[in-house]
Amino acid sequence: MKFHEDVIFKIQGHEYGQKLIEIIDIPGKIVEVHPTEYSVINPKMYKPDLVFELEDKIIILEFQSSYVDINDKRRFRFYSALIDNVFVKSKKPIEVHVLSTIEMGKTKCYKVNSQSRFPIYIHSLKKI
Repeated sequence: MKFHEDVIFKIQGHEYGQKLIEIIDIPGKIVEVHPTEYSVINPKMYKPDLVFELEDKIIILEFQSSYVDINDKRRFRFYSALIDNVFVKSKKPIEVHVLSTIEMGKTKCYKVNSQSRFPIYIHSLKKI
């Protein structure tokens, strides 16, 4: 996704976040929209597109126009750890959802180790 498209999604996502999660069938009500631009030492570091805190969980929402690969999976896991341990410090579970212009809706898992898998929920924009 081109930079300007990403910025448009972020701006509109903050304004219309509740409607957006309803459209992609994520149940719950947003109680807070968290900032996604964090001060970091590495200026090349990626940042999550949108972070919604619902009543029962936290949603990291990414917009993507390429297939989710291993680097994306690692990056999403990093976002989850960063938000959980540094910024939000909530006891709520964190889910990563990807709005994709290229992939069909499905769940991909990132195998962290033999005992732990990190699910990534992909929602296709093709049907919306």
